[in-house]
Amino acid sequence: DAKGITSFEFLPNDRDRDGRDRGSFHFFGSGHYGPFSSTLLYDWASDDNYFRDLGNGLDITDTDYLERRLDTYVVNPFGNLLIRFRGYQTLNGEDFTRPKQYAQLPQVAFWNTWIVPNQVSFELHSEATRFTHPDQVEGSRFFIEPALSLPLQTTWGFLTPRLALNATAYQLDYRHDQPDDYRDNPTRVAPVASLDTGLIFDRPLTISGTGFTQTLEPRLYYLRVPYRRQTDIPLFDTTTYSESYDWLFYDNRFAGIDRLGDANQLTTAISSRLLGASDGVERLRVSVGQIQYFSDRKVQLGADSPTLTNNSDLVAEATLRLDQNWYARAATLWDTTESGSRRTAYDLRYHDADGRILNVAYRYANGVPDPISGQTSLEQIDLAGHWPINPRWRVFGRYNYSLLYSHTTDTFAGFEYGDCCWAVRLLGRQYRQYPQDEDPKNAVMLEIELKGLTSVGASIDRFLDKSIIGYQRAD
Repeated sequence: DAKGITSFEFLPNDRDRDGRDRGSFHFFGSGHYGPFSSTLLYDWASDDNYFRDLGNGLDITDTDYLERRLDTYVVNPFGNLLIRFRGYQTLNGEDFTRPKQYAQLPQVAFWNTWIVPNQVSFELHSEATRFTHPDQVEGSRFFIEPALSLPLQTTWGFLTPRLALNATAYQLDYRHDQPDDYRDNPTRVAPVASLDTGLIFDRPLTISGTGFTQTLEPRLYYLRVPYRRQTDIPLFDTTTYSESYDWLFYDNRFAGIDRLGDANQLTTAISSRLLGASDGVERLRVSVGQIQYFSDRKVQLGADSPTLTNNSDLVAEATLRLDQNWYARAATLWDTTESGSRRTAYDLRYHDADGRILNVAYRYANGVPDPISGQTSLEQIDLAGHWPINPRWRVFGRYNYSLLYSHTTDTFAGFEYGDCCWAVRLLGRQYRQYPQDEDPKNAVMLEIELKGLTSVGASIDRFLDKSIIGYQRAD
């Protein structure tokens, strides 16, 4: 079972660029063969200015770094195996040079969880990766983390002690002068201990004649990781997490293997849920939590000084499901020191079984990355929808407006007509490649699909899947 999609653009003898031939290429394919599955992604552009001059191909999601990746997965009773080859084509800015990304040639990872006697859970995560780079230090990284945990759970609470051993070793090849205090083969071994516990209280509740069950769920999560010096370990693929409610319970504040954060901290959190008394469906959830730090966080991504704050931001999230079609969500990061929000998001969604979609969102970020866009300074309104008029005709559109820059960043509208054998989609779009760009770009896309055979033109269907939450193509 295999499938794939290919798109190619070609412009011969571009007079605006000294008569050069220009183009872009995208391929994505996947296949399943018994316990094996694989995916292949390949993006290419002829030059740095291609997307600035001619617009973003609908299949290419990142026009700064074009990804090439081959993944092979093997799933069997013994565990999960991933073999990955990944590299990037870097497209420089109009007046600046972007740093190149590390290639993984290859990455081999194995992981699994086994339940051993007495309810003890044994986990194993392991990885070996070779990183290459044209300018920076290269090397191989070897990682293994065995862990034991004992999940104890009753109807009124839970208790999960966990102990892991995080071990990482490197073989480095410095292309330039090696700092005196940097080792060719640095290693890092540290225990990671945590205790996760919580209680569950519930009571019956009646609202306007409808029965519910309300819960109150306090939770404590203690994490202890000793400090290990890591300044001589390069950053191959590691960054920080975007803070969220789930982030309060992570055992490493860094996303990636190259840094293991020292920790002596306690997360205090509380959640309350409203469940339907007859069906048990969750109608409302409100969660609030914060981390208390008992020591400074010495490990940083770079050479920054230790983080000295006693508390994390206060994280609050709420979700509301009015019925099977309407869904609302709110989330905020509240800086208790400055008494202000550092990130806020509100979402209201209508999705029904016939494919009708209406999404309304507001997002604000001040100094912390937005999890959707990655921008650290952001204030925008986003409206998107997809509406079937009848079994053959559908309309769709999106309006994204930046309150920070006082202009739209992405606006499109279009329609689709389809029957049992073929479909046609037409879309008009005005967008800015970067939110701060003054002049927008315009594009018109047309796709003709012979169902079960092929399609000609831009992949509008895939573009809608990325732009409108909940969109599903019409069969």
